[in-house]
Amino acid sequence: MKKSKFILATILSIILLVLLSWFFYTATHQPPILKGHSKDGKWSVIYSPEKDIDLARQDLWTVHITWKRDSEFSVKEVVFKENGVVEASGDATDEPKNAKEIAVAIMADPPNTTNNYQVEVTWEENGKTQKDIIQVNKEIKRSFVFPNVIKRIFQV
Repeated sequence: MKKSKFILATILSIILLVLLSWFFYTATHQPPILKGHSKDGKWSVIYSPEKDIDLARQDLWTVHITWKRDSEFSVKEVVFKENGVVEASGDATDEPKNAKEIAVAIMADPPNTTNNYQVEVTWEENGKTQKDIIQVNKEIKRSFVFPNVIKRIFQV
């Protein structure tokens, strides 16, 4: 009886040690997700690992913008800049009309937190053309990141 309790305690200790090690490793070695919001609250931006499993296998990161209102709008142009240099731009014509979330750029590299990222969005709302410049600089640390091997196997 004592031997089986000892074996169970050992197994549980090993599992706990592995989980804690994974947590600390991912918390310290994973680049953070970057977020930003427009001053008027109409737009939010997130620079994060791609969720599509085929693109995630390639370790690609994506910049997504999200419309936070219920009103009708039409995106005219989106520009993604890194340190003031245009990395990607487009007119979002390939996105569905009034799409609430738009993929701005699919980047090969995770963000470098020492760089300055911004998204410029030009859109039309109620017949009026508007432009917002959104700083993407709020860091969100990641923990318990699933390795791509697990994502491929289980399609997480």
